[in-house]
Amino acid sequence: MKSKACRDAIVLTDGERAALEDLALQHLGHSAGARRACIILLSADGRSVTDICNMLGCTRQTVVSWRRRFQRARVEGLHRARSARRLGSCGSVPIQP
Repeated sequence: MKSKACRDAIVLTDGERAALEDLALQHLGHSAGARRACIILLSADGRSVTDICNMLGCTRQTVVSWRRRFQRARVEGLHRARSARRLGSCGSVPIQP
């Protein structure tokens, strides 16, 4: 049976790697976009979630979330704004303005 790291490995195309490297360098590591790119590049290089957290100073949830988002939407998913949250309700009870 394959290890979890092997099963969850991120494999990049040459074009994806180039786009991620450009994004990481473009912002010199000081933006959310650069951090996201670094998370994916380090993941593709076989680094563990724990290693990435320690290297970038971010939480496990951040690494896991961006890895998952990349796996669903690839490089484009790293650029998109967060999906809109439901506003104006609390469960099934409407909130009055």
